[in-house]
Order: sequence, then structure tokens, then C-alpha cells
Amino acid sequence: LLGRSVTFTVMSITMAATPHSLVYGTAGSNQTSVVGNLVLVDPGAASRALRLPPTADSDGKLFVIFNVNDSHAIEIEDSAGTTVVAAVAAGKGVLLGSNGVGWGQILSA
Repeated sequence: LLGRSVTFTVMSITMAATPHSLVYGTAGSNQTSVVGNLVLVDPGAASRALRLPPTADSDGKLFVIFNVNDSHAIEIEDSAGTTVVAAVAAGKGVLLGSNGVGWGQILSA
């Protein structure tokens, strides 16, 4: 990731169910098509899981995910839902990156 220029584009998600997945291409039920990398997420009336796109398709990708809810958390998982990458409390955010093999937490606030 070093030496690369990064541009952030905002996208918003209001989750109605869990898990909710970020996908490249056409989104289906409980999915959102990736159109940006600064992701404002409202988990709604409960804490919910947000799944990231597959790592094999995400080499060099960065996401800043901010939880805009004032009382419910977001658990961020890999695309299969088998690994928790980060837990984001209400009103907090996280910077995530992929090396094409896995997702990692770079910074949280």
C-alpha cells in the first residue's frame, strides 16, 4: 500500500438484517454494491455483521468504515463470515486493507 495514491469516495449503508455483505458488481438481498471506500454504516435497531468482499478480488483495496449509529455495534467479517476482522462500536470507525490474501485492521478510532 505504500507509495500508492488513495482517493476516498463515500457510500452509505443502512442495514436491515445480518449479515450484510459488500460485493463487487450487482447486489442481491442484504448486499450493497461497492461504489466507494469511505463507508458510513448504520446497523439499525441492533448490532449486526458486515461482510467484506472476497480478499482474492480486493488486493490493495482500502475501506474506512464508520459506524454512524449511537448505540449499536458492527462486527466486520471476511466474505465467508468465518473471521472477525474488526468490531466497531457505535460512533467509531476503522481503516481496513487487503493484501489479496486477507483483510487486516490498519487503524481504529
